[in-house]
Amino acid sequence: FLEDVNKFYNNSSDSSKPYVPNALGWERNKKLNNRLLPNQVNCGNTLNPEIIATDALYLNLKLMKWRLVQNLELDKIKNTRCLLLGSGTLGCNVARALVAWGINHIVMVDNKNVSFSNPARQSLYTYQDAIGGAQSKAKAAAIALRLINPSIDSKGVDLSIKMPGHLFEKCMFFFCRMMFFFVLKFIKNY
Repeated sequence: FLEDVNKFYNNSSDSSKPYVPNALGWERNKKLNNRLLPNQVNCGNTLNPEIIATDALYLNLKLMKWRLVQNLELDKIKNTRCLLLGSGTLGCNVARALVAWGINHIVMVDNKNVSFSNPARQSLYTYQDAIGGAQSKAKAAAIALRLINPSIDSKGVDLSIKMPGHLFEKCMFFFCRMMFFFVLKFIKNY
């Protein structure tokens, strides 16, 4: 082994001294005339916690595909965009399920702030979100989703949407109509 190394890497003028490499794991490189070169591996991605979390999530989905639904198209699911109107109990649970299924683009829409009663029922909020009453539910939910999976693109939008069937004053008609068209435009753009 050392004879081969000396033959290819002897840079010193004294050829009687054997060249000893300062690395282990040398391999012959077929592209470079069978020269002995150190084998290097970049472990940077495997040590990044965000990449580890994302890989773990997609490993679960790949196992599901392998065992249960062979024709599941994970790339389509990953690139699906979701707009959730409401960040309450149902919206929080739906958002968590979407993250578990590998959806990477989620927009949460709500007009309320986190109150002290919310963390007990709504899984994306904490006591810290309720302190002061100024934290928007949509924005707090988007932040919580990124804490669950740092690689997703989640946004929170503060927007008041009147529920169908609820009464509102005649002076609110123009405002409600404007919000309706804003939501339609938002849906088309997202």
